[in-house]
Amino acid sequence: MGERGYSMLELLIVVGIVSIIAAVLLLPADNPSDGLELEAAAREVAAALRFAQSEARRSGIPHGVELKTGTQQMRLYRVADTTADTPTKVFTVYHPTDISLYNITFSSDRFPATFVSANVFYQGLGAPKFFTEFFGGSGTPGFKSGGISRVLTSAQITLAHAGRSITINVAAQSGTVSVL
Repeated sequence: MGERGYSMLELLIVVGIVSIIAAVLLLPADNPSDGLELEAAAREVAAALRFAQSEARRSGIPHGVELKTGTQQMRLYRVADTTADTPTKVFTVYHPTDISLYNITFSSDRFPATFVSANVFYQGLGAPKFFTEFFGGSGTPGFKSGGISRVLTSAQITLAHAGRSITINVAAQSGTVSVL
């Protein structure tokens, strides 16, 4: 009757074109590695906090982590003179694996996440601080200022990347670090 169907080649070409169009339309707009980069940066901050605490316990010398949103930096330090009313921070703490100064810059190729905020509060102080310090020996979160020991009451550090954010929390009494 002269009815002609489609050849197998024609059907495969149509299916291929429809598949390509569907794949393009259904692809997620964001890069899946963005979440991994944010998590890697959060793990690095958590590891730095844990390392500072373990060094304070091990050495008996207070250690801390300074976080600066303006420069997008995180640096580890030790306290030089624990008898002074306002102890001096010495930024010569080395990273345990690559043996370089523990100084990390966010918004960089290595850590593209942005350091958004550090809301660190200590007992008796109203304004937040931009560091978390651990007492020597015990590793309890707190610091000494003007001869007065200040204990940590809460600490949340927030990082962001590609429209997502993640928070690192330091528990007040124990100094336990968790990524939320």
